Amino acid sequence: LMDFGLCKQLSDGFGLGLFELMFSLMTFNESAMVRAFTELGFRSKTGDTGTFVLIARRIGFGKGTKPWDLVWVVLWAPVMIAVYVVAVIELGWVSVTPGAAWLLGLAIFVSGWALLIWSSVVNPFLEKTVRIQTEHGHRVIETGPYAYVRHPFYVGLALWMLSTPLLLISTWAFIPAVLAVVGLMIRTALEDRTLHRELPGYADYTVRIRFRLIPGVW
Repeated sequence: LMDFGLCKQLSDGFGLGLFELMFSLMTFNESAMVRAFTELGFRSKTGDTGTFVLIARRIGFGKGTKPWDLVWVVLWAPVMIAVYVVAVIELGWVSVTPGAAWLLGLAIFVSGWALLIWSSVVNPFLEKTVRIQTEHGHRVIETGPYAYVRHPFYVGLALWMLSTPLLLISTWAFIPAVLAVVGLMIRTALEDRTLHRELPGYADYTVRIRFRLIPGVW
């Protein structure tokens, strides 16, 4: 088993870090993420401001955002926050020695975060709300993780949510975490329907890439 004092410090640190990262994710404020890529440094040196323009786009609500998606954001955000609130409360009165479950949570978290970053870099049309970005020449993206499933960003976000109870050593936090994942599945279905109906080429894409989130399942 891992040293309890060390793991508790790591868990507390992850709690603050994950909470901050989740809010940056909700607003797509990616300055901290993108700086991790050497590509951004290259673009900064060469004067290419495309990355910064993309970040600015992702922070705001774009024109044509679907009304149902605004409702979804309002309903889903408290569930996401509840994962951390419940975990922090439980962390205060439950004494459990972290071990294999914590390491599993770390592996899931890293995998989810990597998928979030990969999806964000590959897809320039990824924003925090659902809309057809006609003004930016919205088109179907089929490279990177989009060559395997149609909504890889939500896969990464679901992994992130499910890893949080393990990292924060909280059994009760699995309840809002699972609810958050169900919410992501609902949004995936609604977004997929919107893209199928309104985005040129998406119907053909769904024929080539059959699964929304999990290859062979859904």
